[in-house]
Amino acid sequence: MKEILENIKNYFLYLNELGIPEIPGSESLKKFIRKENAFSTDSWDGLKEAILNCNKCSLARIRKTPVFGSGNTSSKLMIITEYPDRDEEYFGIPFTGKSEEILKRMLLSIKLRKEDFFIT
Repeated sequence: MKEILENIKNYFLYLNELGIPEIPGSESLKKFIRKENAFSTDSWDGLKEAILNCNKCSLARIRKTPVFGSGNTSSKLMIITEYPDRDEEYFGIPFTGKSEEILKRMLLSIKLRKEDFFIT
C-alpha cells in the first residue's frame, strides 16, 4: 500500500511540474466539497449516522437501506464504488454475493485483503 500512495504522490508532483497545480472539478463538485455542505462530524460513527439519516436529495425517498461502507476505518486506503445494487441496498453493505467474491480474488492477486481498506 505504501507503494500505491507513493505512486499517487508522484503523479500529483508530475502534474505540478507540468504546470497543473490542481485537478479541475465541475461546479457541482466544488459546491459539494465546500465547507457549508460538509457533514459536521469528526468521527466515523457521526458520519455513518449522518448518511443513514440524510434526506438532502430525492434519492432519500426511494432508497431502502443507505449503504455506508465497511472495512478498516483506520486504513489509509479507501475504495469508493458506484451506487449500490439491489443486494447491497438490501443488506446495507457494499460488495455482497458474487461481486464480493470477485473483489476478494482481485485484491488477493495484489496481496490485499478486504480488511486492509475501507470500501464505500
